[in-house]
Amino acid sequence: MSKLLIATILGVCLFADHEIEIGEEFTLKKDKAAVLSGTDLKITMRSAGRSQKAEGGDTIYCRFDLVSEGSQRQITLDVGKSLNSAHHVVKLTKADLTTNPKATDPWESNSCNFVVSDIEE
Repeated sequence: MSKLLIATILGVCLFADHEIEIGEEFTLKKDKAAVLSGTDLKITMRSAGRSQKAEGGDTIYCRFDLVSEGSQRQITLDVGKSLNSAHHVVKLTKADLTTNPKATDPWESNSCNFVVSDIEE
């Protein structure tokens, strides 16, 4: 194989959006995206974090971009919560707040797990 072909294949694999199916739980790392098969619904994970509740305890959340029906929104969602978007429900099931203090970006290994389902009519 030529070097150009190999570079092209690697580029597509590294930068292509991950395609997901209805009901499939999937994981996104920081600045990675997933697209729901056959739709324009796209989720791009931006960050994960922890905030303190006024009544005590912590809330784990994820910030992400959501594209649906041609519009983009920036969303912050707590773990276990969901939101409706057009014909789908997006649920945040888990957030991994692992950090690497020696990395250029200590938060690059953060990830969030989502499940997309159809809105029941």
